[in-house]
Amino acid sequence: MSMKNLLVHVDASPGSRIRVAATARLAEALGANARAFAVSISPGEPFGPGASILGDTVLAMRDTLGNKRMAEARAALEETRTAAGVEGDVLQVDADRVIVDAASHMRAADAVVLGPPRMNGQWLDDDLVEAGLFHSGRPVIVFPQERNSAPFGRNIAIAWKNCREAARAIHDAMPILERAASVRFVTAHAESDPHFYGLPALNRMEEALRARGVNVGTSMVIKRSKHVGEAIAAAVKEMDADLVVMGAYGRWRLSELLFGGVTKDMLAALETPLFMSH
Repeated sequence: MSMKNLLVHVDASPGSRIRVAATARLAEALGANARAFAVSISPGEPFGPGASILGDTVLAMRDTLGNKRMAEARAALEETRTAAGVEGDVLQVDADRVIVDAASHMRAADAVVLGPPRMNGQWLDDDLVEAGLFHSGRPVIVFPQERNSAPFGRNIAIAWKNCREAARAIHDAMPILERAASVRFVTAHAESDPHFYGLPALNRMEEALRARGVNVGTSMVIKRSKHVGEAIAAAVKEMDADLVVMGAYGRWRLSELLFGGVTKDMLAALETPLFMSH
């Protein structure tokens, strides 16, 4: 198992430069290729009574906006190429096809690096996280805006829950786990929690990783509290982890009941890159 193609989203935000540099470093460590993409959203067609009255004026404004967005996307790619040596492509999409087209673009990669949702004032980030986590079929690394571009993935925390999503994330992250200096599981559980089947399940996964040569350390089992995500985030900080591997639960934005609370809490408290699979 290996990662040979990493894809990173770039834009004009300061966080973009940070995650591009980090992605380039990760690609070098894995012997992989890193490629960037910027998104240019085509302005919608004019509609309503005013559109027919204004005619050419509306179309000219639409073209001006479209050209401006394309220029910004190309500028982001040029900065990426100059600063980190990472080439890229412009993904031009209609406003109502961002998720569909972005997910299709992501599927050729082994992993996708994105900025955090709702952190830099651009609604596009929400759509890209949804596309990556729930539609691309690929793991996503969500990178904090404020973190520096230092290497990550040396001290890894696995947020463990005995479920499909967590197992999927561990499988997808295996090339990074196998290179890590330290990997520790962290889990929050209570006897009444039907989704956690006790230490045997955790021990089985630890032994499976050790059999692959992963340097697995002592796990941290936290007593379940009301805010599990906050407890795990605190444990990750205590462990001085530079990457968290976890499953992504639920569906994005539709409702809090459909979007897993732990995932939401971890994204909200994002200080460490998250490697997530659904």
